Amino acid sequence: MQENDAKKEYLRDIDRNLKKNYQKMVKYSLESHFRVSVFASFYESDLMPLINLLDLYTFTHAFKMLCDTDDLVSGLAREGLKKILSERLRKEPSNIDMARYLSVDLDLTR
Repeated sequence: MQENDAKKEYLRDIDRNLKKNYQKMVKYSLESHFRVSVFASFYESDLMPLINLLDLYTFTHAFKMLCDTDDLVSGLAREGLKKILSERLRKEPSNIDMARYLSVDLDLTR
């Protein structure tokens, strides 16, 4: 995900296959249908979908760029954020708008 431009539709397919194969692996290793349903649902809930990991990585990377000590990097990241937000808000975003957007407090479609 870090080196490539990962597409969410591909990640959905991978998530679906991992989930399906994970259940088969648990069923095979436990050899009991009753225990499989209990353990599979428990462990399955701990698996984070790759799509969520991609969103988390993207946000973390953007945050690191915004907080970078290099003024050029942080300035470019800030200008990119302002550009995206001004297109969505159809106005020049304030610092409050940017903070609300980053904290998902601003009601905008992503």
